[in-house]
Amino acid sequence: MKKRIISVLLVMVMTIGLLPTFTIEAYALYTWIKDRDKVAGAQYTSSKELAAKLDSIFDGDASIYSDKKCTKLVNTKLGTSNVKDDDIPKYVGPRNGAEINSGTSCWIYANGVYYTLFGECTGNGTAGKNSIKLDISGTTSKVATYKNFVSWGVRDGVGALIRANGHSMIVLDYNEDTLTILDGNGDGNGLVSIRIRSWDQISFTVSYIIQPKDAYYETLYPSCNHKYKGTGICSACDHVFDWESTFDPSAAGVYKIVKSFTPRTDKPYDAATEANFCTIAGTDVDVLGKYENAYTKDTGKKWYVYTVNGERYYVYEDYLTFVGYGKQEISCTMTSPKEGATIPRESYPVSGTVTSKYPLKEVEA
Repeated sequence: MKKRIISVLLVMVMTIGLLPTFTIEAYALYTWIKDRDKVAGAQYTSSKELAAKLDSIFDGDASIYSDKKCTKLVNTKLGTSNVKDDDIPKYVGPRNGAEINSGTSCWIYANGVYYTLFGECTGNGTAGKNSIKLDISGTTSKVATYKNFVSWGVRDGVGALIRANGHSMIVLDYNEDTLTILDGNGDGNGLVSIRIRSWDQISFTVSYIIQPKDAYYETLYPSCNHKYKGTGICSACDHVFDWESTFDPSAAGVYKIVKSFTPRTDKPYDAATEANFCTIAGTDVDVLGKYENAYTKDTGKKWYVYTVNGERYYVYEDYLTFVGYGKQEISCTMTSPKEGATIPRESYPVSGTVTSKYPLKEVEA
């Protein structure tokens, strides 16, 4: 009889001893992280630049403002409840700049985080020039699963914006076991939090997914200290420098060639194809803008692109000097007063669309 009692007690002790392990594991797979002091950007990326940006977002800097002039910051620090669906428009955009988009609740928070990370707004499901909207039409089910995320090409790391079941969120990380997201109003009361879920705890249906293009992402947040070879390809990780994304049209204008050279007709790289003619010193050229490339990024030197007879050519900045913006005939529509009408003291308004191949600084009419 005593042996039987001891055996039962031993089983009870063993069972009780197992309970805490099971409870903790279940909790870990359904976690709400609301305490700013318990999370750091470095937990989600090996990039120092991206980790610093995430830390600023966790601290509340998500480029979200509550008035049209973008001057009043909305408190979006991790753990706060300030991104409420209160029908008060909030704006995404740079501080003291023009608004880019407006909305409320989770939608505007996700857009704010995406804008802070990548400098673009996703709008109503649209991708900017440096982003891509993933094609999720190839699967019969749009439910969020690990298999679907992999087949859709969702970024394996920080950055994808997901719209699903009327809720917007930013992916911080995912693997075969869990999905980790950052969102606002996840509890319906404005809470800004990080949520970790196992895939079997997820049942939302995806409407669309937007994420930055790979080359742009690597340019912003390089995963290695790139050593470029050939035409801008990293010898360590094969990353291709996205020189096209560095185009700056504000440098457009008329420039004078100060040293004769053979222009490049392909890309602003040493290995680019060379044209079979020489541009002579003293020649004026019509510049469209300037670029960085892998070799000149650290030095601050630029390459300029100009046109001759409609063809584009590239030249290093040491070979030219700015002359001016040049004159351009611009036509627009004038709304004239009716015959016999009194013309007011001030100028009569001119309406219409003004277009120019150069950046416009002022227009005289």
